[in-house]
Amino acid sequence: MLTSEQFDSFVEPIMRLYTDYETSVIEDIARRLKNLDFASAAWQVQRLSESGALYRDILKKLSKLTGQSEAAIKEILTRAGVKAIKFDDAIYKAAGLNPLPLNMSPAMVQALKAALDKTNGVINNLTQTTVLNAQQAFIKAADLAYYQVSTGAMSYDQAIKQAVKKLAADGLDVVDYASGHRDKLDVAMRRAVLTGVAQTANTLQITRADELGSDLVAVSAHIGARNTGTGPENHEQWQGKIYSRSGTHPKYADFVKSTGYGTGEGLGGWNCRHSFYPFFEGLSENAYSRKELNEYASKTVTYQGKEIDFYTATQYQRGIERKIREWKRQEAALQAAGQDASFESGKIKQWQATMRDFINQTGLDRQSVREQIIISGGGSVAPAAPVTPIAPIVPEPPIVNNAVVPGVPVSNALDVTGITNKTMKSQIDLAMKTIDKIHGDGNLPTIPISQSGAGRNYGTFSFGWDDKPVKISISPKGDHQALTTLHEVGHFIDNAGVSNRRWTSEIYGVENNRIVEVAKKSEWWTGIADRIKKFAELSDRPISISPKYVRYLQGSKEVFARAYAQFIAMESGDPILMAQLRKLQEQAFSTQWSDEDFKPIAEEFRKLFKERGWMS
Repeated sequence: MLTSEQFDSFVEPIMRLYTDYETSVIEDIARRLKNLDFASAAWQVQRLSESGALYRDILKKLSKLTGQSEAAIKEILTRAGVKAIKFDDAIYKAAGLNPLPLNMSPAMVQALKAALDKTNGVINNLTQTTVLNAQQAFIKAADLAYYQVSTGAMSYDQAIKQAVKKLAADGLDVVDYASGHRDKLDVAMRRAVLTGVAQTANTLQITRADELGSDLVAVSAHIGARNTGTGPENHEQWQGKIYSRSGTHPKYADFVKSTGYGTGEGLGGWNCRHSFYPFFEGLSENAYSRKELNEYASKTVTYQGKEIDFYTATQYQRGIERKIREWKRQEAALQAAGQDASFESGKIKQWQATMRDFINQTGLDRQSVREQIIISGGGSVAPAAPVTPIAPIVPEPPIVNNAVVPGVPVSNALDVTGITNKTMKSQIDLAMKTIDKIHGDGNLPTIPISQSGAGRNYGTFSFGWDDKPVKISISPKGDHQALTTLHEVGHFIDNAGVSNRRWTSEIYGVENNRIVEVAKKSEWWTGIADRIKKFAELSDRPISISPKYVRYLQGSKEVFARAYAQFIAMESGDPILMAQLRKLQEQAFSTQWSDEDFKPIAEEFRKLFKERGWMS
């Protein structure tokens, strides 16, 4: 199974290649328009010569791009497939089955190869159409500019500027030969790669299920699922449920008929970020209750005084992102043509301000990578952005924990009667139930959890002048409230979990400080300077991370709380907690450890909690 956040993380590296390609082509056209001499009688000969040279140059760029793209697609789809299969295989093994390693199964190897060939074929067909479309766009822009200059409607500079602006605003078109549908390059590429990732993972999962004779599947769910249309087109209606692949089970609905699996509008189709995993009655539990699915469906945000559903809000955000990219393309193209772009620079700032206001009002996450274009500069095409390798992540399967957990349940110490927001209550309940499955607490004092955070914080742990715990506060605006709850409970345990001692994370060499000392040897700790540099490079505006914030992140209390939250999420394998963790892991400036980096820390947690009698 893949989470919705993992789908997005797979798409971004390949999108950098295609935004680079699009911007370099538009800048090339802009420079050629600037060099046209409309006063010359031979200007049409010049236009034809430039259009031919443009065609040849774009073919060269496309040839280079194709090699880079195919290598990147192979890496991305292979990693996605392996990740999905590892998750599923852990469940099959828990059910007493023995799946073959992927590379030892001829059917699986063939399925992966077919998925790679199909995705590369779709992408190559789409990008090939940009060559002729770009040449035609140049000719059309040149003819329009000549007409405006020759009729006296515009000066030469005005005509060139208008032609360049229109070209950049429109972007490059691609054509689907099968349907004749025209789309923007960035939109078409994102859809093609996302669909390729989904179909690769799904095909391998179905092949594995066929090999092992497994019929039932559980479908993932996420907030903001497509909620328009009827039948399979409406993803919100069928997400988070159990289905029968054969359609013959008396209790569960037909998988294909219900979800539209295998069609463009259904599961695994256009832009779909849903996945599924094997389900065994008597062993598995559905990750999503009816109550949780209803809360997902009713999730809303407020913008400009109006309440809108979450899916509509995400589509509005996509619209703002497109406007930012559009004005950035215009700015880059005008600069390539030697034209003044101060107005366009101002429009970029206006739309970025609109985005900041939208994010502040709705609480959605800003996805800066969707606002970026790659600018070549210097009058020549920059080398394509390297594909950032995706760190291998071994997903943890949902754990069926039937063991008796020693100690007093942590949930006994947390009073949630003051939580009135239903969605937030379900997230906090999930966090507490998950903790109770992993460890006891040594009889903590009782404190309340309230639904208000301090300032911009997603959550806070409050204590008095005498260091005694007072309360935990969780912000209703946070998008990972369950993981935030784990984080604040980590502070609570650090503060009051050991009798007659406070904040043992700060007492060198003993108790919770053992976790901190192991964390100091991690790549996350030692490589923080490199991550800050990378974050600054990816930002669309000058930005710095203050030494004060770094000291806060590396403080013993904060390290323990972040590590505790990650330990509970990974130890449980809960899909919702893991999805929230993945989102933080995959940020440009990540505040959590990679799975591999975290292994020694997790092992130290197990040792520590077993020594205390909190884990069996």
